[in-house]
This record gives sequence, structure tokens and C-alpha cells, in this order.
Amino acid sequence: AVCTPVKNLLVQNGISKNKITVIYNGIVPQNKRTSDVDIRKEHGLTSEDFLCVLLGRYTSEKGIDFLVDSFEKLRGKAKCIILGEGPLFDDIKKRIADKELEDTVIQAGYRTNVFDYLLSADVSLNSSNSEAFSFAILEGMAASLPTVATDVGGNGEMLKGFEPCGEIVPYGDTGAFADAIEVLMGDPETYDRYARNARYNLNNHFHLD
Repeated sequence: AVCTPVKNLLVQNGISKNKITVIYNGIVPQNKRTSDVDIRKEHGLTSEDFLCVLLGRYTSEKGIDFLVDSFEKLRGKAKCIILGEGPLFDDIKKRIADKELEDTVIQAGYRTNVFDYLLSADVSLNSSNSEAFSFAILEGMAASLPTVATDVGGNGEMLKGFEPCGEIVPYGDTGAFADAIEVLMGDPETYDRYARNARYNLNNHFHLD
């Protein structure tokens, strides 16, 4: 199983725990520490903007509608760029427009230079209502980003099971999601500790080797 919650689910469905081994998903960390392109300038942002990035397909389980709703509270405080494509892209575009959040939540579409976006960001986000063990969170950790994520699947184990490197909130609680981002905006000590721990955890627990 890719995480303990998945193992527990299998056990609940009758499989002996002695037959299950947890092997986390892993990635090879990139050594690149700065972006080759000015991502912020490309999207009309400045170095002063607190920038969050979400990687994910526009499907119902990724909870991007929940993400947009959460950013209503963050209007004028933080920005979010969503990288990805999928069947709900236009629905989310309309939701953003209806809430007049075009300057707050930016749809960048499909991009091949994902790591440039992560290196340009302040926080990585995961708004899913269903996960196993998120590769998107691992990518954010590789860029030394603290993460705010929903408490589904292995998200809590990734962010709180070792050295803490992010905040976990209940899916659907837009206030808690926004508040967790604001905590990282306003608490440099916690932010820096999470950033250091993210890279440490990746190298020591979630490295592909």
C-alpha cells in the first residue's frame, strides 16, 4: 500500500495486515533551486504577492471548486495559480468569474515547466476530496514548499507523520483552508520550519531510492 490509511482500508475489508507492506510513493528530487523564467511576471504578479500553486486535473475528486470558494476569503491577500487541464476546466473558469476572483485564482492550464512554478511559489496546495498518496505534494516538497492540504488519504501522513511540513484541514471547510494559508503568511518561523522539513522528509522518507 502507498500509505497507512490505504493499508487500514484494506484491513477493514478483510485482508490480513501481515500481508500488507507500506511503500510510499517517491520521486527523485531536482537539484534546481531557482526558476529559469519569471513566472510571476508572466502572470502579472509581483514579488510581493503571496503565491500558492495547485497541481491537478480538473476532475471532481481534486476539489478545485472547494479551492476557489476558499480563496474568496483571501481576495487581496494571496494569489493561486492552478496548473492542469481536464473536463471541469470551463466550469471552474465560470465559478472564478462569478465570484470575481480572476485576479486571485489564475488558470495556467497544462504546463511542462511545473517545477518553475513551484520554485516561484510560496506554498503548495492540495484541495482533493479523495487521494491515496499525492505526487503533487511530493513535487511541492521537492521545491521546499510548505503545503496546505485536505485531510484525505495519505495527506496527513505526508505532512504530519514525520517532521511537520504543512497544515491539514477538513475537506469542505473553506474557512479553515483559507486560515491555514494565512497562518503561513503571517508566521515566518513556522513557514521556514515547514520549508526545511519538507525537503528533509522528501530526502529521507519519500526519495525514489
